[in-house]
Amino acid sequence: MIPYFSERKHFLEKAIETAKSLDSQIKTLGIEQPEIKALRLAMEAEAASLGATIEERKATTKRYTSAYVKRAMDDIPREIEALNKQIMGGIKVVSEKREALSKANIPSGEITRLLPDFDLEPLQGRIAELRRELSQWHYFNRTGLPEDLPETANA
Repeated sequence: MIPYFSERKHFLEKAIETAKSLDSQIKTLGIEQPEIKALRLAMEAEAASLGATIEERKATTKRYTSAYVKRAMDDIPREIEALNKQIMGGIKVVSEKREALSKANIPSGEITRLLPDFDLEPLQGRIAELRRELSQWHYFNRTGLPEDLPETANA
């Protein structure tokens, strides 16, 4: 993200120096070259724009770095782990109860009716939401663009 812009800005700054040197040499010869001046001005404008872009992205990234670290490196993985443990625990409890009913000679059809499968859907849905948020945080960390922040960033 920022390295590309920094490299491009550095390239433009060198090109601007060269264009200024050419412009000055041509002026000493008494020749007017408006194309060189126009090119130099365009490069200066692009370099200034890139400088502003770099600074804006650095500021945005800096502002949200602690939120990124907290959510992406700590909160979200911990929440996903807790949800996975809930899923495993729920499946285990249902399995143990079914086994106890089976040992009590209750028919399997009746056991299934009494104890339906553990409902994974809400927990899996929440895990999917957290993974989406995590990928948004990582994407923002690469781009530094405010529009790439997850919706939860300002919450």
